[in-house]
Amino acid sequence: MAPKKDKKGNAGGMFKSVGWQHLCMFLQACSIIAGSYLLAGCVSDPNTYVLDLSYSNDTSPFILNPLEKQVSTLLNEQIGSSELQVRTSYFHMCVRNHRADWKCSRNDDYLAEQFGLDQDPLDLVGAVSEFRDEVLTPWVLVVGIALEFLSIVLFATFPGWKKVRDHETGEVRSFKPSPKKFVVNLAWMFSFLAFVLTMVNAVWQLTSYDGARAMIRIAFEGNVRPSQSSMGQKLPYYNCFFAGQAAMWFTYYVVCIFWPNELAKCSDHASKPESERSLVAEAAREHELQVQNPKESTEYVRVHEQETSPPNYGRV
Repeated sequence: MAPKKDKKGNAGGMFKSVGWQHLCMFLQACSIIAGSYLLAGCVSDPNTYVLDLSYSNDTSPFILNPLEKQVSTLLNEQIGSSELQVRTSYFHMCVRNHRADWKCSRNDDYLAEQFGLDQDPLDLVGAVSEFRDEVLTPWVLVVGIALEFLSIVLFATFPGWKKVRDHETGEVRSFKPSPKKFVVNLAWMFSFLAFVLTMVNAVWQLTSYDGARAMIRIAFEGNVRPSQSSMGQKLPYYNCFFAGQAAMWFTYYVVCIFWPNELAKCSDHASKPESERSLVAEAAREHELQVQNPKESTEYVRVHEQETSPPNYGRV
């Protein structure tokens, strides 16, 4: 009996070949893109930053203490007409004065020399540099991105759909082999650890900015304005969201599909008689041998002997 053709054509086969591992790979790729763009802030885009400090040039109207108001007035006189603006991300800093072009570098000493004390009387460059070096840590996010990349590599090794022909009916059937248990457990561990690290990074960045904003307002008495970009606020949550979705779907597959199938295989294998189990093991070994080295398989040797053996015409 001839196999039935797919009425949906090639599109149906294409969508059928897309599995749950491709969804996890897509989600982790989106997480990697968000995390990489966040790490590249102030390098490729000065508008993506974690902390921005600029002179406000006015005393805070909320200061009611006379001593604090006097300190705020002295700081305001020290600032003068300076309009310096400093931004930082995880690796680089960007500085500009009076809406000029941004100057970005990883070396804070170079930026401080470019502007000097006359344009930066309160040393905002040094304050932002201390925040970047002492408070922020990019390595949590870097390790999370590396684990997501390793998870994608492991997902790419999972077997896809294969077609076999039934020798009795001649019908072509599709089946999907299960991935190896070690690879599944390793990819699951990498995905879960990546989600935990991205969540820790998001919480770390949020609390670091809130603490720095409060301290800056208290220390400079309203003469320095702290802020954070919208992309700098959203990207950590995007990174954590996509990593969490990938880990959740992968956990659902492992707990609800992979482990029950493995347990069912073990129970079926234990219930079969010894002769049938030996035949199944021999078929599995033969299949693995054909995949690794087809020339050493039993089927290849049998066919090769038939082709190379001389014909036997018998005696005349």
